Amino acid sequence: MKAEKRINSKRRAKQGYVDVTEAEYQSSPAKGLDEETLLKPGRHKFIRGGFKKMHPDYNAKTAKVKISIYIHKDVLNHFCTRAEAIILAWALLRSRLHLKGPEYIDAQDDHLE
Repeated sequence: MKAEKRINSKRRAKQGYVDVTEAEYQSSPAKGLDEETLLKPGRHKFIRGGFKKMHPDYNAKTAKVKISIYIHKDVLNHFCTRAEAIILAWALLRSRLHLKGPEYIDAQDDHLE
């Protein structure tokens, strides 16, 4: 029975309306809302999908996002220490491969293919 109540995404309205009465408009500043952010009394039409029309090339899967978080200094030091260990391990491996010569590196590359 719950399946019957679900809204099919294909049947969603392309536009919506909000009716603001004069009484609602007058009571909003008493609730602490700024007058600049209020909708004027009357009927207001909103259209779905406006972002896609304005930004047709936007792809959420490839978008870059900047985040900023506060973490404890000991957590940061832990991961910095791990990163330094990995860098040192790669440098050691690289130097050992170069000591064995380019023929050894080429042979290893052929083995991987």
